[in-house]
Amino acid sequence: MSVIASFKKRRPEKACPVRWYSTLDMIERILDLKELILDGSLVQREEWITDASYWSNLVRALSVLTPLLKCIAVAEGETSTVGETVKPLLEFARTLFCSDWSEPLTVEGVSSFLKYFGPKKVGREEFTLLLSTYVLDRRNKSDIITEEGLDLAFEAILDAAKKNECSFQAINEALGQEYANYCNQEGMFSKKQPLTQFSYDWWCSMCGWSILKPLAMRLSRLTLSSGNIEKTFSTLKWFQGSRRGNLGV
Repeated sequence: MSVIASFKKRRPEKACPVRWYSTLDMIERILDLKELILDGSLVQREEWITDASYWSNLVRALSVLTPLLKCIAVAEGETSTVGETVKPLLEFARTLFCSDWSEPLTVEGVSSFLKYFGPKKVGREEFTLLLSTYVLDRRNKSDIITEEGLDLAFEAILDAAKKNECSFQAINEALGQEYANYCNQEGMFSKKQPLTQFSYDWWCSMCGWSILKPLAMRLSRLTLSSGNIEKTFSTLKWFQGSRRGNLGV
């Protein structure tokens, strides 16, 4: 049998997600094939497979990984913004913190979240930026962010104002008050934002002069996905790489 024919024979009938989705997909497939695996007549069966704890552990792992998949799916979106990515991540954290703490996987999940999502891991500047993009989207639940979190978000907004060369007078006299009015939904910032309206569009529709508005518009348009770049490199492989590079020539 030729190599190509052999490859086609082994190719799975169902599309198999890769990278971030592969672990979750593998667990789901194993659980779907549980009866076939335990049957033993078609698959070589190991002794540990018959252990009930093995299967219960898979179900437990799935309960933690499934909500995490939503975070990853949004982050990997071609047009996803930073703010839209932070939202499911914080909601996932809330789910973890409200879960059964007698479950070891819950404790591990909380520990991992606190380790990787914080100023010590990602850097204070990037962490405050993440919080600011979440706060500046009125659709998000403000009760997830504490007063300290709101202050950290303002750090990123203040830094953006300085980098955009806003006047010292405008920053001192207006920016802090406007941010407070926004957080309290007062004055011009009392306008509601429909769930179907993106943060950038809501800020664009804001009437009247505001130093916070152009800063929020810039922050709300930040994207973090490398999907387009990876697609470009994937396309370039057809022109330069293993498919075209022949040292014999």
